[in-house]
Amino acid sequence: MKKLIASKKSSFSFAAAVGTGMTAKAAEKGGAEFLLLVNAGRLRMRGAPSLSCYLPLENVNTWIANIGKTEVLNRCKIPVLMGCSVANPQDNINDIITLAKESGFTGVTNFPSACLIDGDIREVLELQNMGFEKECELIKAASKQGLQTLAYVTNNDEALQMAAAGASRLCINIGFTNSSSVEPSNLTVDNTVKIIDRALRNIPDHIATYVEGGPITTPESALAICSKSRVQGYIAGSTIDRIPLEEAIINIAKSYRVISNIENIDSIIQESSYIFGSSKKMLQIKKMVEQFASLNTPILITGPSGSGKDALVEEIHQRSDKHRNKIIHVDCLNLALEGGLEFLFGSVAGYQGKGSASKIGVLEYVNNTTIYFDEISALDHETQSKLINFFDTGTVRRLGDDKHHQVNCRIISSTREPIDQLLKKGVLIEELYYRLSALYISIPALNKRTEDIPFLAKKFIADIKKSHSQKISNSGLSALMEYDWPGNIREFKNALTRACLLNHSKTLKSSDFNFLKELLITNSIDEASVVPLNAPEKKSLSAQPLTEKDWITETLQRNRFKRGPTATALGITTRTLYSKIKKYNIYSP
Repeated sequence: MKKLIASKKSSFSFAAAVGTGMTAKAAEKGGAEFLLLVNAGRLRMRGAPSLSCYLPLENVNTWIANIGKTEVLNRCKIPVLMGCSVANPQDNINDIITLAKESGFTGVTNFPSACLIDGDIREVLELQNMGFEKECELIKAASKQGLQTLAYVTNNDEALQMAAAGASRLCINIGFTNSSSVEPSNLTVDNTVKIIDRALRNIPDHIATYVEGGPITTPESALAICSKSRVQGYIAGSTIDRIPLEEAIINIAKSYRVISNIENIDSIIQESSYIFGSSKKMLQIKKMVEQFASLNTPILITGPSGSGKDALVEEIHQRSDKHRNKIIHVDCLNLALEGGLEFLFGSVAGYQGKGSASKIGVLEYVNNTTIYFDEISALDHETQSKLINFFDTGTVRRLGDDKHHQVNCRIISSTREPIDQLLKKGVLIEELYYRLSALYISIPALNKRTEDIPFLAKKFIADIKKSHSQKISNSGLSALMEYDWPGNIREFKNALTRACLLNHSKTLKSSDFNFLKELLITNSIDEASVVPLNAPEKKSLSAQPLTEKDWITETLQRNRFKRGPTATALGITTRTLYSKIKKYNIYSP
């Protein structure tokens, strides 16, 4: 009989809990080492949550045996374990095991399990001999008859009982996977690791161990937990069928909805020169701009890099009574490097030492226009504190001077990080935030508003190909909507520019965006190559950066030129990182 796991593996192990032949075959092709055929998997494919596996809808054992014989066992070559229920008083242990063997299953598992039930219901099940103790009898009897066994447990007492019963594999179930039908888990990776390690205390090393459920919804989170805890692998349930299927259907449905209206978007594009789209969020932003652009109210804009913050600022400025004058753009990332205070406020003669000339700060030039503080949270606290008085009074006092200069301007600020995180980390002074955010606008990432992609595509193609018309096919739009766009609108526009310049036909097709598939692979490799802070250093000296510039550049690349994570990885402050970036002339690609 084929062994489920021939020997204890040091690498990540993966199995799948499924309910249909299609899912089982797909999981096998994807590299699953073994399968659990369980009623929860079948119910998920019917549109029900995994939790419904406890309802008395079918005789679980007969049902799963029939599914196995008709859909799974004759199609899959890898081992398949039967999910067995002991909650039916009419089914005795020997009959269940005989049914599993005669159906052709490699082994059995105790699912649905009483270990995921607590309170009065659990107590009643145990009193009626339909609970966890009977599941231990099932595992013990199956093991004696040479069947493979995997036991679901949630704590150390249960794990020790199943180990004593002869289980060759244990799966620590952290609870049902987060979904719309289950209250989201607040467990972090570290908390989950602690739960796992407590549950596996004093469990012999020869017993293979797995984890399932709870906060684990992606391969990355499963790998992170397995790498930090004792478990050797992950059993995927709803993360391999319901969740990806729901996401795929939602995305495809959005594509049909959007593509069907592609010919009706010209009027929407013409409404604004800077912001466009018909998604609910973008329509809300347009309405806010229409209502508040003519006022002198401070505005704070947040959104990831490349999401269109600068374009939104331009739109607000053009709709204001100050549109005749040019926006004063303050790049706070560069300003944070050195001389920020003097650049903004100016200084009197002699302030920088005997013989130094007076300087006029940029804030004195902003009368009757808009001043835009780009990435305002990058400023140090001293500069932020002085800006508070400027926002309150509308006056500028040069460094070393007692005189105040009155200015009348519109103040707009932006930041790429969410405000709550900036306040929590103390990067942005809370008093300044209250003055910045009379009106607060949050721009979502492009992958959160894919219904805007056709509008953006048509607008950018028209701008790129002004000399002659060029269109994009539905298949081309589908290719654009399938990509994740980590660089947001900036990356989107660059991709369209590339496709337009390289294509000489009148219509862009999906094949014209094949380079996006290469980017997906590259991004996946880049993410996989990021080394955790506590990972052991490689011994190969040739692979290590040789200079401080190489060291900083390599770390910036690994963190996609995000300065906050880079500074953390390097063990220096963000301000020190800014200084070194300027010193070595390191620029993002």
